[in-house]
Formats: sequence, structure tokens, C-alpha cells
Amino acid sequence: MTNLDTRVKALEKMSGGTSDVVDVIFLLPMGLPGEPQPYYVRIEDMRGSHTWNRSPDEAEDAFFDRASNEICQLRPGVAMLCAHED
Repeated sequence: MTNLDTRVKALEKMSGGTSDVVDVIFLLPMGLPGEPQPYYVRIEDMRGSHTWNRSPDEAEDAFFDRASNEICQLRPGVAMLCAHED
């Protein structure tokens, strides 16, 4: 057993052995360095299964949070989201 395996087992034992899924979300804004900050209106799941459209009065952070929260409910685990400015 490697040192890493030993450490993971110790952490699992300390946490009570729960097997909760950890959600990891990579949100990729598609702007270019040196360009003005784009106004993102659409976020797509990189697997092509889900799309979110921004409401006219929705703040960017709220838009990103909404898409991130919804993808966690739809597919726990790892998700890659791509923001577009159309």
C-alpha cells in the first residue's frame, strides 16, 4: 500500500466513511486576454447535453452559479461548462 493510499484510508476513517460525491466544475469563459470582458449569454455543458441562457437582468456571477448548481443536480461528479457571448 502506498503512502497516498494510507493517507486516503485515514481520511476516510476520520470522515466516518461517508461516500458523498464531490462535485468539480470547470467553468471556461471564452474571452481572449487583452480583450474587453465579454457579456456572456449562454453556457453549454461540454458534453453537449445541457445549455443555460442568461436572463436579461441576471448578473454574471448569478448566471454562472445557476448553471453550476443545476449541473451538480443533473450529473454529480466532474463537469466542464463553457461560457459564450454570442
